[in-house]
Amino acid sequence: MLRLDDSLSDDELLMQGKISCMKGFYNDAIAEFTSLIEKNKTAQALYYRGYAYFRSVDRDIPLPNSGNKETYIAGIENAINDFEEALKIEPNHKSAKENLDFMKQQMRKVMLNNA
Repeated sequence: MLRLDDSLSDDELLMQGKISCMKGFYNDAIAEFTSLIEKNKTAQALYYRGYAYFRSVDRDIPLPNSGNKETYIAGIENAINDFEEALKIEPNHKSAKENLDFMKQQMRKVMLNNA
């Protein structure tokens, strides 16, 4: 289990989360970005947590009638929520906007393919 150091600065937490993402430790990254958001809710922290939520499920694209549909949808919903929150703070955040649009497309595909 990931143990976060309460003495880390915002920049250190952000960097730690980015490194976890690069290593493929998405659940750790989500925890690190969540810790940062609890301290200082920024568009950048929300964007990266949204990215980590999606990356945590993007290898598990569900087939029709598969059991992991709910997990996949939850990951997409969490990503969408974080990208939307990031855009409320920073409306011109280009990456958040692009990823929000992509996540909404993914959600539509899942809903159509698994209806």
